[in-house]
Amino acid sequence: MKALKYILLFLFITITSISYACNCVGNPTINDVFKGVDAAFVGEVINVEKINKTDTIILDSVETPYENIYHIYSFKVKKIYKTNKQDYFEDSVVEIITNSKIDRCGFPFELGSEYIVYAYKEKQHNLLNTHICTRTRLYDKKEIAELNRLTD
Repeated sequence: MKALKYILLFLFITITSISYACNCVGNPTINDVFKGVDAAFVGEVINVEKINKTDTIILDSVETPYENIYHIYSFKVKKIYKTNKQDYFEDSVVEIITNSKIDRCGFPFELGSEYIVYAYKEKQHNLLNTHICTRTRLYDKKEIAELNRLTD
């Protein structure tokens, strides 16, 4: 009977705890992503900064705070394919914010690597945001050829 209590307690905690799984829907085309993003560029990661932030989620009509860790990556921009706001690209450097955890859709950039980045405006920090559900990826010649075709 005591074991049953512990099993039920475990199930209750597991079921009622806040869950943040990343769920990407489909595999969007370059054209679809390009139309929807605020910025698209190629750049090299030159710096990373970790920040802690309290976010909120609404559970049962109640705002519930939780701690979240983000990374702000600085990119040396090699080529801009799209931007709605040139201010993001001052001095050929742009900052991108993303969640630090992949299970929360954060993109795992690596210092010194070159990426094709598709990003959206992030209102809270006035930065650009990307995640694993966009087409953001390591530099890829096929993707670049398609981007060049879209922007010519």
